[in-house]
Amino acid sequence: MKTHRIRTFTLCSGIAIGLAMLALSPSPLVAQTHDRHQAHHSSQDPEAYAMRNAQRSWPNRPLCDDGGYRIVPCDLSRGKGG
Repeated sequence: MKTHRIRTFTLCSGIAIGLAMLALSPSPLVAQTHDRHQAHHSSQDPEAYAMRNAQRSWPNRPLCDDGGYRIVPCDLSRGKGG
């Protein structure tokens, strides 16, 4: 009888923790809305937006602009800059 209660308690605790983590994690819809919002504000300078995005993707690495807003680390660059 005691084992049954422990199993039930463990199962309910696991479900409760899972639901709490799900409630606290940001939803994909919120992340997409944020990206759209951010792109809207930077639409006046898309080159600067591309550079900020590349800096976030590859922190502490030298970046090369291959033209057409293709900004990649210089060691991966196929253009003239790398």
